[in-house]
Amino acid sequence: MLITLAIGSASGLAGCIITILSDDLPQIPRWIITAVVCAASFLIGLVYVTPGGQYILDLVDYFGGGFIIYVMVIAETIAVCWFYGLEQIVKDIRFMLSFGLGIYWKLTWCIFIPIALAVIFIYAMVVYEPLKTDDGEPYPPSANAAGWLVAAIAILQLPIWAAYVIHKQKGTTWFLRFKASLLPAEEWGPKDPETKRLWLDYNKQFVRFSWIPNPKWLSNCKSR
Repeated sequence: MLITLAIGSASGLAGCIITILSDDLPQIPRWIITAVVCAASFLIGLVYVTPGGQYILDLVDYFGGGFIIYVMVIAETIAVCWFYGLEQIVKDIRFMLSFGLGIYWKLTWCIFIPIALAVIFIYAMVVYEPLKTDDGEPYPPSANAAGWLVAAIAILQLPIWAAYVIHKQKGTTWFLRFKASLLPAEEWGPKDPETKRLWLDYNKQFVRFSWIPNPKWLSNCKSR
């Protein structure tokens, strides 16, 4: 049972990394990317079976898989629902599955989830205590510093890659590049040309709904 649970959890995590790399590196066969990711993960995982592996596991789990998840999901929810647009998600789902979403899902994704996660994150920061061992002994300051370094590296991925995407855009000023970074890429949409044509025609059938606030500057950025 434990082996099956471990394989299932690892497959989901590895699958995310493999899919991202495969999309960015289409010239490399997927099986090669899979082999490299699995081999690298195995070698890194050997750290956790050393005599001090349990302490390292606690640090990574506490600082790398705790409150960071709230920050990432809040950013992801805002990016998808407020920048890409909840209305566009609903249209995409209706195009693929031939049915839409009810008001429950729209309110949950767009409002309730970000607010709930923000409250949980703030509460976690208020009641934060330094990590302790099973015996109640606090970890040394160096260990906590290493843990916060792991957390900082994870959270900094958001502004670092956002700045990278903005830097790649064309424009004479930073603001023009920022506006360009909010526009979808030319190749965005279904991969099959015929399906993409149907998708574009399908999107033209709908009139924008306005029950969700949308900043005027964001609307201007999205228009070409």
